[in-house]
Amino acid sequence: MNRWVVAAWMLVVTLPAVPAFAACPPGSECEKNGLQRMAEDLHLSEAQLARIGQIRSDARQARAGFNDTLRANREAMAALDPEAGDYMERMDKLTAEKGATARAMMQTNASEQAAISAVLTPQQRRWRTELHTQRQKRRRM
Repeated sequence: MNRWVVAAWMLVVTLPAVPAFAACPPGSECEKNGLQRMAEDLHLSEAQLARIGQIRSDARQARAGFNDTLRANREAMAALDPEAGDYMERMDKLTAEKGATARAMMQTNASEQAAISAVLTPQQRRWRTELHTQRQKRRRM
């Protein structure tokens, strides 16, 4: 009997959380992608929106190549035989390759952010910084 009381209590406590895991309703804030939200939040012009879309598309293509490289690197590391005589040499080589790829990814991300920032007006840059700070605070809560 006591188990049923506990089970009922858990159901009552957890049931209100279910809507939080439901799909986003059409047109809601959570459904909008980052570029749409940025356009609305920063009041981007059509020209700015098109330019930022192109910048993001180019960066996404560059990152896809990095992901393929990292995947191949990870598979090569997994395939190494720790008992092979050249294990450490090959691992060192793969580790250096992974580090170079990670560095290139970070540089691509930084270039993307700099290019986007160059498209924005000074006021839009300030708004973007403020919005980013607010979102970071919400994520930490």
